[in-house]
Amino acid sequence: MTITTAKASQSLLILKSDTNTMTSTETFLRNRGWEVYSTSDVKNALIQVVSKEYDYILISVDHENKKVLSLPKLIQEKFDVTIISFAESTSAKSFNNLTSSPTVYKIYAPITGPAVERCINKCTKAQGTPGKLREKQSDSYRLPAFLKANNDVSGVYISGKSKTNPGLGTVHMLNENMSPHQQRLQELRKLNSTNDTLIARATQTSLIGNVEILDGNIIDNVSMTVHPTCIFIDSKRFSGYLVAVLGNDEAIEESFIKNIQKALFKFLKDNDEPVTETDISRLHIKQVEFEPWALEYADFLKTAAHLGRELALAFFSTKPLIPYLDRSKHSDMIKIQLQDLKGDCKVEFNLYIYLEINNKFVLYTPNGGFFYQKQIDRLKKQGITHLHLQKGSVPALAKYKAQNYLNSLIDSYEEKKKVLFETEVA
Repeated sequence: MTITTAKASQSLLILKSDTNTMTSTETFLRNRGWEVYSTSDVKNALIQVVSKEYDYILISVDHENKKVLSLPKLIQEKFDVTIISFAESTSAKSFNNLTSSPTVYKIYAPITGPAVERCINKCTKAQGTPGKLREKQSDSYRLPAFLKANNDVSGVYISGKSKTNPGLGTVHMLNENMSPHQQRLQELRKLNSTNDTLIARATQTSLIGNVEILDGNIIDNVSMTVHPTCIFIDSKRFSGYLVAVLGNDEAIEESFIKNIQKALFKFLKDNDEPVTETDISRLHIKQVEFEPWALEYADFLKTAAHLGRELALAFFSTKPLIPYLDRSKHSDMIKIQLQDLKGDCKVEFNLYIYLEINNKFVLYTPNGGFFYQKQIDRLKKQGITHLHLQKGSVPALAKYKAQNYLNSLIDSYEEKKKVLFETEVA
């Protein structure tokens, strides 16, 4: 009998101990574009192995059927597939079963989405092939290699993840025979049929007509980032930072990002969402793996191809964009609450202290200097609740707050990674 196999693109088969376990891990992987088939039925799993060609098979050593422990060797004798054993329990028995498993790759409990990602990346590096996690048609990763431009395709846009739409990213291809107006209407119909928020759809729409897809191939992917470009968005419903990065942390041309901003604000206004016109800032943040971090903390992430590089835009909602400012003793000055300033952090504006005894402003920390936590503590002991800055420093203050806010999210992300690593090692 001849069995016809159907290739499941970027797929995982998971044989676990119980039907109701690992739901968060599976959701994590699906959100990154993987087709995940999960079952606790051994017979069902074997049928899947025969009928489909999976990229990876994950087998739990904690399954109640003891024959499962011999499955990796049995499958590898018949099929060319990478098998990963994993433990769902931290018990000594599970540890011993996993250690004695014949598979090269193993994941010790807890079995989390990031843990699966790391293990698969190790597999692909060891095999000398591009990581499969980096070829997926997903909101967080790259244009797949098979998406080559042809006579019928003039653009590829990937809609990504949002809090209201956590599913897979969707690739939209635009026909070159359509007029720009028809293309835009086609794209808008697709966008409006999704569950994306208005700000997410505005961001998606802003890419149309601005990104230069070329042949659709991405040479430089978004990876580690320290110099993103930020569009400040402030309206009644949406307040936050739309952070944009290019592959290899390349600087984004000012004219390009301004066109993105113009299209973004127009879409919002056309949909009855008044938005305050704001400046665009080039931020300096701590180095971070942009896309995994954005998927963890941003409201949504959108990616597209632009001039051979991956372009990623993530929206981080926060309110207010600028700390509350009050009138100062001089018309050219404003005052800020001490509690709205961050200790041990560089300021990008001159910071003054007001001396009532002689009605003078004295420079306390110069632009580019560090404002230390010990200074904050000392000022509080002296009963000082406000410091002062020049009115023209408001844009610099907005940039200062954005960097501090994003850096705090990066700190949280790195701490989570550290805890996960320590848990796996333990």
